[in-house]
Amino acid sequence: MKVSKKQSPAGRRRDSSPFKEAIQKLDEAIKLFGGKDKKKALEAFQAIVDHFPDERTIADRCRTYILICKRSMSPIAGPLTSAEDYYVRGSWHMNKGDLEHALEDFLAAMKIDSRSDHIHYTLAAAYARKGDAEAAAKYLEKAIEINADNREFVLNDADFIEIFNTPAIEAVLERYPPTT
Repeated sequence: MKVSKKQSPAGRRRDSSPFKEAIQKLDEAIKLFGGKDKKKALEAFQAIVDHFPDERTIADRCRTYILICKRSMSPIAGPLTSAEDYYVRGSWHMNKGDLEHALEDFLAAMKIDSRSDHIHYTLAAAYARKGDAEAAAKYLEKAIEINADNREFVLNDADFIEIFNTPAIEAVLERYPPTT
């Protein structure tokens, strides 16, 4: 007797055309975000939120990028009081190539909200850009633990290119295989 493996709802969603299209659009928007024109990036992220409201994880990530775009188009002012404030300023520093200040802000954000997968993920990305695979792996693992979709994001994230094939990152990806 043949036993069929049922796919989880999350696995079916990841195989769906809307999910794959949303991931592709997110990748394109992130590339725009890495460029100079934050207005175009903001529009691309907003389009994803508008066209793929059922892809909540992706839409939430886009909303964070939208906030960062809006804040990067105007100066950072006032006292920072929330994890999101520190996260946004850290992202601004990271986009300017100031990894030390970015890490300070991301760590401050994590002290306020240690359950936020996007803070852990961005800490991993900052450490990856510094070439610190061990630290990057530590935060990437936590980001994936909190939200399994982060495993898919890291596979296409340019911030991880330099350390992607290191034993530390490979070990994390092996511990968290794809959920398809």
